[in-house]
Amino acid sequence: MCDEEVVKKHKTFAWAVYILYAISFLLGFLPMIAGLILAYVSRSGLKGDCPNHYLETHYNLQIRVFWYSLLLAVLAFVAGITIVLIPVAIIIAIAWLVWFIYRIVKGMVNLNMEKPV
Repeated sequence: MCDEEVVKKHKTFAWAVYILYAISFLLGFLPMIAGLILAYVSRSGLKGDCPNHYLETHYNLQIRVFWYSLLLAVLAFVAGITIVLIPVAIIIAIAWLVWFIYRIVKGMVNLNMEKPV
């Protein structure tokens, strides 16, 4: 079983990553990069302290959200640079926005209830 202080520390880190991702809407991609680094570092620390803990699923989700967001941003950009595919770029951007908000909100709710994602 994990030490309660370790769990509290990692829960705080997971919240920090979710908040960094949420403020990336206002500040651009840079807070997401900081969140990604924090998620990678925290996940490796958690594996050493508490293997197979529910917080690991949150770090995994946060890491996947970053990489999928980057992929969708590149796809939307490539589609957007051509005049013909601008509607496709808009659809990709809207789909990403809905997916991103859903994943972040669901992660925050589950983290608050101390459940895995």
